Amino acid sequence: MGAILSVYNNKGGSGKTTSTISLAGCFADFGNKKVLVVDADGQCNLTEALTGGQGDIVAGTLKNAIETGSLNECIHTCTFDKRNKKTGRLQGKYTIDIVRGDRYIESLEDDDVHSIRRLIEEVREDYDIILIDINPVMTGLTITSLLGSDFVITPSMYNIDHIQGISKTMDLIKTIRDSGYSDSLEMLGVYITMHKKNNSLEQLIKENALESLGGLLFRSETRNTAILAEAAYTNMPVNSLQVTHPVVKDYHSLSLEILQRLEERLKEGGYGYGKE
Repeated sequence: MGAILSVYNNKGGSGKTTSTISLAGCFADFGNKKVLVVDADGQCNLTEALTGGQGDIVAGTLKNAIETGSLNECIHTCTFDKRNKKTGRLQGKYTIDIVRGDRYIESLEDDDVHSIRRLIEEVREDYDIILIDINPVMTGLTITSLLGSDFVITPSMYNIDHIQGISKTMDLIKTIRDSGYSDSLEMLGVYITMHKKNNSLEQLIKENALESLGGLLFRSETRNTAILAEAAYTNMPVNSLQVTHPVVKDYHSLSLEILQRLEERLKEGGYGYGKE
């Protein structure tokens, strides 16, 4: 049964969509996981980054899925080059499935707060990892997406506003749990994006973050590099563009940490609304 992770930060500019794509690539490529990404952000940046060069797509969007009550007809498979981690040479293909976003999804009237949960349950057994890219702006769809998740993973920069904003995400998770709509949603962890090494201010903020977040903070940090923008422009995860680049190692390391934490949760008795 696939783990469902919402990628969410209420602060924009945290590298949310870029890291969602990069993690999906690492899970599918290096981890040989069956991965589904759901674009629940009305900006549709994830959809554009993964499918922008693929022409006409028959599969519907997340909005269509909510309207029809079925996800199966709205899943599109993207195929990418699999490259040798040492040489960069082409050695096959891997796939990522996507439910595309819709710029008009916020206008959809949906009174069922568990609609996304019901949709994902339809296909959950088919995947190892399901990532939901959520709009940082608080909307009904934000709540519905979180209610459809087992965990939240939060991208953040070593920036005071971003670090302080994590407490708001934690408060939101607590509010959702206390409301009775979900008693199992939890924060899996916080990961740092666009890290600038040897930056004295970031180092100071890092020390404060380690003190305030403790075990929630993943050890792996992803560096700031222009190749991530290039990968989005060319409609592929960064590991398919330049697998030997150091940022790919960053995301591979982060993906392994995430998988390790998920494994720990399973040993503790399961997770999310699929918990036994």
